[in-house]
Amino acid sequence: MSEPVAVLVARELVAHPRFAWSEGMRNVLGCRRVDEPSGDWLDDMGEWLYGDPRDGTGLVSPPDLADAATAGVLVSMLDPSGMRGTTFCRERDGTWWVDTYTAPTLGEAVARALLASWGPA
Repeated sequence: MSEPVAVLVARELVAHPRFAWSEGMRNVLGCRRVDEPSGDWLDDMGEWLYGDPRDGTGLVSPPDLADAATAGVLVSMLDPSGMRGTTFCRERDGTWWVDTYTAPTLGEAVARALLASWGPA
């Protein structure tokens, strides 16, 4: 069974060298990234709420692009990526537009725009 398109886009995003997890982002397992100065229980993966963020491969599972906080963090990455003045639009059918990139969620549309802006991994 193949993964949903949003998960495939999220995996591509995580694999890109310009991607970095930021506080507030949630992965598809429901674990949220937090910055806690006190611990190193997951080594360089940082601190996570609500369980172990790793999937069956031992890596942190990809971001949940349908999560509003994750989408907000991704939007904050647009300006440093050279996409200042990016246009956002939501159609009546629920489709999100971020410049010329469309998706059913804001997070996925922003992820597509970031990947295009960043270029090949």
